Amino acid sequence: MSFFPDPVFAWISFLALVGFAAAAAYTDLTRAIIPNKLNLTILAAGVLMNLVRGGWLGATGRPVWVLDGGNVWLGLIDGFLFSLAGFALAFAVLTGLWLLTQTGAGDVKLFAALGAWVGAYGFVGVWVVSLPLLMVWMGVKAAFGVKGPKQDKKSGRRMPKGMRTTYSLPIAVSVFLCGLWIYRVDLQIFPPNAPAPPANVGNGSPDGTPPTNPK
Repeated sequence: MSFFPDPVFAWISFLALVGFAAAAAYTDLTRAIIPNKLNLTILAAGVLMNLVRGGWLGATGRPVWVLDGGNVWLGLIDGFLFSLAGFALAFAVLTGLWLLTQTGAGDVKLFAALGAWVGAYGFVGVWVVSLPLLMVWMGVKAAFGVKGPKQDKKSGRRMPKGMRTTYSLPIAVSVFLCGLWIYRVDLQIFPPNAPAPPANVGNGSPDGTPPTNPK
């Protein structure tokens, strides 16, 4: 499946996504907060990117996500629905974890904003991959005595009781790894699947016709 209409656009979108995730991780690591302005910027940029992507794909007659047909208006609607589904699923899942005090409120907003970029399926992949990365990060911090920044009381960030560590760094690494895999064809890291050559039939030619006897 092709997600992007053009390799250059695919690389620009991928690098922007990774850059946003890295910026969130940096502010979280240094200030123990992911600013709401940054999350809103990521959200708006993700919706805009998918609108452009959807409209472009629709204009060239290619499918975007769930709607059939190939025109720019259906592409725009499909791109928006793609973003909305990713945002809604990420927000619902992470809000549930926040209520169980398993993640911070800033991480909920970050994941929801990133979901608007990668869609529902992409969010599931990023979330699943981020969990073992989080365990590794927590182990590294425990082993080497890495201390996080002091919590900013003015931010009102609710830190989970059982996991007082920055989740945004594993999220950023997961975004990078999953993005490389999900968009591997669009980024031209791997070539698209080529059709298999016709199989030889018996001792004939590749197209199955019987051999001719030379005289």
